[in-house]
Amino acid sequence: MYLNVLCLFQGTTGFPWIDAVMRQLRIEGWIPHVARQAVGCFLTRGCLWVNWEEGYKVDKERLEVVSFVT
Repeated sequence: MYLNVLCLFQGTTGFPWIDAVMRQLRIEGWIPHVARQAVGCFLTRGCLWVNWEEGYKVDKERLEVVSFVT
């Protein structure tokens, strides 16, 4: 399970739009709300079926920095 979540946050899932969104988040530190919703759906109800809290644990540091900036 964690390997899938790590692939998501590295932008290597094999789904081009999700990968592009995650790369944009890593490079620019910001993504539009529609992209956030898409990534959230991909994590929880899409292909990964992971609890959102597990995804938060894996990428907690980046999410806190992004929340502080926005």
